[in-house]
Amino acid sequence: MDSLSDEETANSGTSSYSTEDSINLGDSNASHENYGDLERSPGMKAEKERLNKRKTEDCGNEGRSSALVRLLEDILKERKKMNEKKIEMFERSYLLEEEKLGYKKEKLQMKKRKMEERIVFMDTSGMLPLQAEYFQRRQMEILGKKI
Repeated sequence: MDSLSDEETANSGTSSYSTEDSINLGDSNASHENYGDLERSPGMKAEKERLNKRKTEDCGNEGRSSALVRLLEDILKERKKMNEKKIEMFERSYLLEEEKLGYKKEKLQMKKRKMEERIVFMDTSGMLPLQAEYFQRRQMEILGKKI
């Protein structure tokens, strides 16, 4: 180990060794004006150049970004058209189902009328008295609805 003189130890502040590239932080004679003369480290310089290059590329990419925006707008328009077509298909399907239900309802009403006609024109003379009474009441109900 090197031995330092008392004078070097007193003047050195926090660092006992000094090099050309190092700055003595404990030196009270150093002023802020001297820091302006220092150059940026190569890493910082390269980083700044890289950022500047990226900015210029971004300016050049505006054409590409507008093409992407147009592409996204086209995709959204296509989706909207597809959704409208789906809605139209669902509406058609709904109308067809309603029509089917209407036919089924009409078919049931026709069956009911046919059964009622059969009851109205039924001959009750050969039936047991209880059966005859039932069908006569039913005949009256059916005829009463139609009047």
